[in-house]
Amino acid sequence: MVRNAPTPSRKICVVTATRAEYGLLYRVLKHIQDTSGFVLQIVVTGAHLSPAHGLTYRDIEADGFTIARKVDMMLGDDSAVGVTKALGQATIGFADALAELRPDLLVLLGDRYKALVAARWQFAPHCRKDAVCARFPR
Repeated sequence: MVRNAPTPSRKICVVTATRAEYGLLYRVLKHIQDTSGFVLQIVVTGAHLSPAHGLTYRDIEADGFTIARKVDMMLGDDSAVGVTKALGQATIGFADALAELRPDLLVLLGDRYKALVAARWQFAPHCRKDAVCARFPR
């Protein structure tokens, strides 16, 4: 008798940068965490890591989630130079984090520059690009 090989777990990486965004992603995170065959990888960045915004990554941990990586972005200066520097630091941080995590799927919410950096596909060339472009009804 030939047995089917077990299906490998799919690594789903979810990036969150703000408390508001996390609130919208909570049910998605919980579903991924509770579903057999999925491995949840949470990457926090942006305001979650800012003392001025309350270090809200702690709320994510308090909700029972494990944070796979923290990507610092030097927030605090909203000038053109400050945002450009933050993008540069985030580019390096996401390159390192995603190269190590090697997710099968990357989930992003938002249209801010913090999400844009993570969405650059050269960081995760093995991810399915069509899956990320899906739109869901409200």
